[in-house]
Amino acid sequence: MRKIISEKNISRIFHFIALLFFAVLFMVSLFISGYNRVDCADEYVILEKNSLLRIILLTGIFLSIMLIAGFLYDKIFYKWNRYLVIALICMIGFAVSIYWARNNGAAPIADQGMIVAYANALNDGDFNGIKEGRYIARCMQQLGLITVLRGGVRPVWPGKLYGL
Repeated sequence: MRKIISEKNISRIFHFIALLFFAVLFMVSLFISGYNRVDCADEYVILEKNSLLRIILLTGIFLSIMLIAGFLYDKIFYKWNRYLVIALICMIGFAVSIYWARNNGAAPIADQGMIVAYANALNDGDFNGIKEGRYIARCMQQLGLITVLRGGVRPVWPGKLYGL
């Protein structure tokens, strides 16, 4: 008798559910997006309609780039060290992420806003956030991210860190 519940079948079911979940998220993202704007004092997300034509155009451009990258890998990059190709992909992803964060108009709200505010304050020499009862003293787990924002992001993000 054949086993119906096998690891292979469970894996297929999981892949189907994951694909269905991400397909639904993709379809919803074609029509609507949520934003936190700088001028919003509350923590509520503002829903805005997307331009379907713009999303389809950007998806087409992205898929074209992926197709070209696949051809380039087959012709050129396969000769390169795999770690060099992965490092190049990571650097491109980092650059696109920084561009997106700088130009999307979103603003940090709540904990994100506090982290950015204290990173700016610490860079300006104001260490009051470390005092007993203040945010950094109460939420010490945020100090690592604040440190990254203070030192690691400063070279690629000059000025105050508001749009991060």
